[in-house]
Amino acid sequence: MEHIITPKWSGPPWTLTEQVEYVKLLDRYVAKKAATGTLYLTATHLIYVEQETDTRKETWVLHHHISSVEKLPLTASGCSLLIHCKTFQLLHLLLPREREAQEVFQSLLRLSQPVKVEELYAFLYNPQQSEAERTAGWSLVDMAADFGRMGLPNELWEISHINSSYELCSTYPTVLGLPKSASVATVTGSAKFRSRGRLPSLSYYHKDTQAAICRCSQPLSGLSSRCIEDEQMLQAISQANPNCPFIYVVDTRPKLNAMANRAAGKGYENEDNYANIRFHFQGIENIHVMRSSLQKLLELCAQKTPSMSDYLTGLESSGWLRHIKAVMDAGVFLAKAVGDEGASVLVHCSDGWDRTAQVCSLACILLDPYYRTIKGLMVLIEKEWISFGHKFSHRCGHLEGDPKEVSPVFTQFVEGVWQLSEQFPCAFQFNERFLLTIHDHVYACQYGNFIGNCQKERQEMRLKEKTFSLWPFLLQHQDEFRNPLYRRSAHNSVLRPSTLPLHFKFWCGMYNRYDKGMHPKQSVLDTLLTLTHQQTQEERTMTELQRQLAVADGVLPHPDGPISSPPGHSARPEAPPTASLDQSNGGCTSLTNGDGAEVEPSNREEAQPQAAKDKPVSMVRSMLQLRPAEEDEHAAESLELNRAVANDDHLLLEELLSQERYRKCINQRSGWGVPSTPLRMAASKGHLRCLQLLLAHGAEVDSIDVKAQTPLFSAVCGRYLGCVLALLRAGADPNGNLRNSSSPVLTAAREGDAEILLQLLRHGAEVNARSKVMLWTSGVTVCSGPLYLAAVYGHLDCFRILLLYGADPNYNWPEDKASSRAVPTRKTVLEMCLRHGCSVEFIRLLIEFGANVYLPTLIIEKSTKQNEALELLLRERGCPRSLVSQCRLVIRRHLKQPPPPLIQS
Repeated sequence: MEHIITPKWSGPPWTLTEQVEYVKLLDRYVAKKAATGTLYLTATHLIYVEQETDTRKETWVLHHHISSVEKLPLTASGCSLLIHCKTFQLLHLLLPREREAQEVFQSLLRLSQPVKVEELYAFLYNPQQSEAERTAGWSLVDMAADFGRMGLPNELWEISHINSSYELCSTYPTVLGLPKSASVATVTGSAKFRSRGRLPSLSYYHKDTQAAICRCSQPLSGLSSRCIEDEQMLQAISQANPNCPFIYVVDTRPKLNAMANRAAGKGYENEDNYANIRFHFQGIENIHVMRSSLQKLLELCAQKTPSMSDYLTGLESSGWLRHIKAVMDAGVFLAKAVGDEGASVLVHCSDGWDRTAQVCSLACILLDPYYRTIKGLMVLIEKEWISFGHKFSHRCGHLEGDPKEVSPVFTQFVEGVWQLSEQFPCAFQFNERFLLTIHDHVYACQYGNFIGNCQKERQEMRLKEKTFSLWPFLLQHQDEFRNPLYRRSAHNSVLRPSTLPLHFKFWCGMYNRYDKGMHPKQSVLDTLLTLTHQQTQEERTMTELQRQLAVADGVLPHPDGPISSPPGHSARPEAPPTASLDQSNGGCTSLTNGDGAEVEPSNREEAQPQAAKDKPVSMVRSMLQLRPAEEDEHAAESLELNRAVANDDHLLLEELLSQERYRKCINQRSGWGVPSTPLRMAASKGHLRCLQLLLAHGAEVDSIDVKAQTPLFSAVCGRYLGCVLALLRAGADPNGNLRNSSSPVLTAAREGDAEILLQLLRHGAEVNARSKVMLWTSGVTVCSGPLYLAAVYGHLDCFRILLLYGADPNYNWPEDKASSRAVPTRKTVLEMCLRHGCSVEFIRLLIEFGANVYLPTLIIEKSTKQNEALELLLRERGCPRSLVSQCRLVIRRHLKQPPPPLIQS
């Protein structure tokens, strides 16, 4: 195996392979016979293939994931190797001969601890991308773009390139957010007074409170030193927030550790020298304590059969969850200071690249819902960890070096995010699998993002030219990482988690995910995600079957033939029989022929089967319209627009819309399942900035999808008030599309969103709108209105708003007797409220607004609420209203009616 010990790549990794047969894989939980298979060593992976008769199971372990290899003493069964992985996987291999075990042991030691950075997997991995795709992948996440999203530059903060050549600080990025009032001399002097030149720089800016989170390293204050420029720098940060006269200075270290550093010439800020600061210690332990704590936790996880008492005692003695709580407490403190008090915060630890990154990142997630999305978490990691110089190579042990530099700092941050997602399961767009995938790739070195200790090192290694970025891979597979419970509108503000010890859980999905012997628990979120994927596949199948049906019926031409009118049809298609809704007769359905003439009642029985037969064809014809050739030419541009909108990347969208070829397809529908326009995509996801950009560039405000749903209808369904207002101000029809079976008013009344309902009615929506649920088999039209829905679903505020805006309290009751005989089962709102046991407030409002109390047929039941309502109704019947009240109701109804048409003599 000499060639494995010193690998030389001349081809794919599987071209360099050595194998050992009859190797047993032992499982500490399973009592059955150990699996026997073949062990393969390639230049990049350790592969174990079980040699079973019925199955072939493979276990792949990347060499960079191996943390340590332990060779156990020789026994009668063979020689054992214990392989511990950085992903918390444990492999116990039993090799038949000691010589082979020694060779595998030496090979793994060498392959898992590369000496040169060029030996890392990222320099050899090629996902078959072009240079243009490689460059685009590296520019996908931009720190300057995130500053722009926060509102920088502005009158208080600026984006500075003072560190463009890394002369000011070698471990900082080239782009820094600095207060405008700080001069170059102040910035330079402050950098010299901070450890390793890591001066105070902006991490997050809160646009609402104008408070900021800044990060830096400890000052070189010693016992009595001070720096005027550093004091001026903190004063400039304080002045950049006009809403608060002071700033918090948070030292994340225990006070004892900070005092020890003070004796060594470093330390922390002296409140006597800095004006208007409030100092706080947070007590997060250093990297050595964290490494020891994780080791104790892993030893506990490796125990075969611990009792519950021993397990809980070991978990407590490891201190791991206590350290996670300390990091979370610090993040919550920052979020409360910025979000609630409106005070700016300056955060540091020793050098400002471990605990500072943890605390600032968690605070950003608590404050900003953008960082709780898939794209947002990538931006946050790129900004707070990669750009600001977290030492990934040292902390993750990518190369052979000092083991004391290794520490699970990033692992603690990932677990902190997971703990938040457990407390707020609907606030995060991503799931647990997304966090685990990022964690695995940090140690895998498959992509170049997490190689090196700072941006300057990565630039010197030319990672953007020699390796690929992880972010495009994650975005391409984001459907696997979506949280099906995610509801951004429900958690669009600051998260306030509880940091009581009982709310911190042991993350079995991280530390025990490879243990086959533990009882597996089916994840509810994974099940929901699987069902979502199945729904998408079924929608695609349904669309294809509808297309085939249309081709078979002659509605659409065969795909192999020319695109022309079907045989036997003229250029002007014949109008199929349709069901038209007559508002004057209370919603009775009248069938019309192709010329619009009404079918006589005597022929209605014959007409209904034909209408029921033609309705599916009519619907398919309207849904499956052939796209013009020019739309096919712009399919890629349309998909790119939809992708930018789906990711809420308004900066990319603005850049795309600045090009003519993208503006041409701004109203084009694209995508699988239900193709939609970019505007409808923005409205359905609540991406207000993208929606405003699309409207400003001429997007059609009332464009419809194959379901005849307008962007306004989608925004109302998602309860995105901002998007609803933007669309209404742009001229959207508040009644939606006539071909849609529902309407925005009906949806708002059903969901109980009083504010959206009020805005729709203010912009002229029909208050007595009807739903149009077409039953193709019978041709029946089922009608229900906003008052019905608001009452049945118990939304009293919406019920009151509808009545105030003119909803008919006798809704759905025809005045003419002929119509009444045609639909004998029709009921008024008042009777439906009695049937559904609505509260007495609904009955009182209907009576107050003039409902006819003699229409309902009283049915006595045992419901208490219904009895109260019946008593109110019977009392109203027994004591008719006064003449003044009757006149007031008549005048109100008269004012609601439209003016009569002018009669010309």
